[in-house]
Amino acid sequence: MSIVLHTINRLTFGLTPGELKRVERIGARDFIAEQLQPAKLAEPTELQQLLRGYKALNWDPPALFLHFGKHKELPPGVTLDPGATEKPGEIRAQPAKAKLLRAILSPAQLQEVMVDFWYNHFNVSNAKGPTGFWVGCYERDAIRPHALGKFRNLLVATAHHPAMLHYLDNARNTAPESPAGRKSKQGLNENYARELLELHTLGVDGGYTQGDVRELARILTGWGVRPAGPGTGPSTFFFAPGRHDDREKILLGVKYPPGGESEVPRALTQLAEHPATAKHIGFKLAQRFVADQPPASLVDKLSQRYRETDGDIRQILARLFESPEFLDEKYRGKKFKTPFHYLASYHRLLGQIPDNLAPALVTLQQWGMPLYGCATPNGYSYDEDDWLSPAALMQRIQFSVRVGQFQRAKPRSPVDSEATPEQQALDRIRRQAPPSGPPGEQVLADLRPLLSRRSLTALDAAPAPFRLNLLLASPEFLRY
Repeated sequence: MSIVLHTINRLTFGLTPGELKRVERIGARDFIAEQLQPAKLAEPTELQQLLRGYKALNWDPPALFLHFGKHKELPPGVTLDPGATEKPGEIRAQPAKAKLLRAILSPAQLQEVMVDFWYNHFNVSNAKGPTGFWVGCYERDAIRPHALGKFRNLLVATAHHPAMLHYLDNARNTAPESPAGRKSKQGLNENYARELLELHTLGVDGGYTQGDVRELARILTGWGVRPAGPGTGPSTFFFAPGRHDDREKILLGVKYPPGGESEVPRALTQLAEHPATAKHIGFKLAQRFVADQPPASLVDKLSQRYRETDGDIRQILARLFESPEFLDEKYRGKKFKTPFHYLASYHRLLGQIPDNLAPALVTLQQWGMPLYGCATPNGYSYDEDDWLSPAALMQRIQFSVRVGQFQRAKPRSPVDSEATPEQQALDRIRRQAPPSGPPGEQVLADLRPLLSRRSLTALDAAPAPFRLNLLLASPEFLRY
């Protein structure tokens, strides 16, 4: 596999028609530089217009809770938007639809890959109460703006968001000795503190103790979500001094005198700057872009770059993509695609978007990867062992047979005026694509360099109508 094809595979959700020739023309280095500056790669206008219609992506947490949450009364002076006709189920589906569309259509592919990566790193599940209609604004406000920025800013943004505070129960974290604790009989909740240390920063082998978990939980007391209701205002982040533990704490050997709300930003900075965090983040990036078990030499380089740049993700990735380990031929085409990656790569390869987004989301659910639906805080894995099984292979083979049977492209028809606004927008996006010739011919030509001799032999021996089926089920297309 050429370095150009390898670079496209690792930085994107898959090839699009004609992309291989374009990147061969400008070179892999310029393609990487292009992808590291996503602000210069605007989303298609029609896609932007469609996404603006998704309230789950454009409203803030209070508005989403007031319109779709379970509450008995509205705060005084607050009224609902009569234009909000969506059902709660649709609000929960909108972020997943947007995620799939951006993975297929956005030219800023590395940005989308990193948004997916960091969402998994700071996972919240849409299966838990109001978090279900907050995931879109959580990704919009806490993940997307910082996906190629400073890790510290990601950490702080996720720590402030109601979705995280509700999902990991810190909204209930109360010092037992505090006025609120004595009144409500609530106590310390260590869930968020434990995941901050184990998953978000230091890593499971980061050198912290159960005592550190407890001290961090004490620091986090009072850091939560204001419940919506009369006299309280909309549901949003707030600090409750009456629930905070105002005694001295010691986290990882560092003393914290009583400081109220200011203790948490100080703790997050301490964790972001810790050498174990640099190593943990370096390992996870190397695992995503190079190998399930990445070489220690690369992890060390990325950890060092993290410390040199104060956790600048863009600069860490630049070091990764120029490293001998990333360029090493033995790692090319070896990582197994997750269900989401496979589905997005199929649509990108054919230059298509789903006729209906709902069945595509159902497919991902059937494949064990409902978008935003990972119940555990560690998020979905990128490890082959968690996705490669006989049942998973059969699902993808059946999918390739089902979608690979197509004829020549049908003439484009006018946009249906009676279709839903979403369907009309999807139809307009399809009409922006250049007319295609016989489906599959350019696809097969583009991917021939990717295929092994054995796959090429099988492909060339197959009847023409079945070649795309074989390609989609080939070992090479299952990997990246």
